[in-house]
Amino acid sequence: WYRCREPDKPPARASERRATTARITIVPGYHALIDELERDETDALNFSVSNAESWVVEDVSDNGYGALVPASTTDWVRTGEMIGVQVEGTQQWGIGLVRRVRRDEQRQYHVGIEIISRSVIMVRISYPEGGREPENAVLLSGTPDAKGEVGLVLRPGRYDPNAQIEVTGRTKSYHFNPSRMVDAGDDFDWAAYKVAQQ
Repeated sequence: WYRCREPDKPPARASERRATTARITIVPGYHALIDELERDETDALNFSVSNAESWVVEDVSDNGYGALVPASTTDWVRTGEMIGVQVEGTQQWGIGLVRRVRRDEQRQYHVGIEIISRSVIMVRISYPEGGREPENAVLLSGTPDAKGEVGLVLRPGRYDPNAQIEVTGRTKSYHFNPSRMVDAGDDFDWAAYKVAQQ
């Protein structure tokens, strides 16, 4: 059911927007974000081509941005798309969802982005039950929220409500129990997990 949101009904804005002028670097989609995180992680030879684009931020709120999209890049921009977001002058990648797309009289696209994490962590997930190869995923925060949950973004179809996973960061591993699916798109599953007691 979560894959079938009504595309013409953008969610209500949760906080007031303030005008600003800044730049953000965007990469389109979950796989492009993983590529950038792997590039940062290895910091060595990486000859894969970056899909990064520069967008102009027009306004900002506590949980997102309004941005102007370069005309050359609009073929992939649509509501519900996941994007990697890096604020100009920072090294840290965040993650957002395109919530609104509007075209003005000059045929320029204005996009509303909801930021779901300003600082993500690439982790390795494996399945103690077996049956699947370990793979990279994106952890939205290093600490659980008020509900005791942590957000994890995976490849599409990877969330299993019945399967515990092992999540390995740079130095530690944890077992995560599935809690609920938060959202999903063509190239991602965004799920909430609870950290199992070690």
